[in-house]
Amino acid sequence: MVEDAIPAQEVAEVIAQAARSDSPQMRYVIGKDTQVMIEARKSMDDKEFEKFVAARFFGNQ
Repeated sequence: MVEDAIPAQEVAEVIAQAARSDSPQMRYVIGKDTQVMIEARKSMDDKEFEKFVAARFFGNQ
């Protein structure tokens, strides 16, 4: 899972941008997988999303 981690430099750049912003957002999307998770959450009910997350992180056990 570490090999799939978002590079620290990418995270640091977003944090720096947020710190300098005159109107910072409540949340920032960093990395392409994050957008996939957000879209999945919007389109699924709680049980479907729980199964989706479990499959992504733990495989189909």
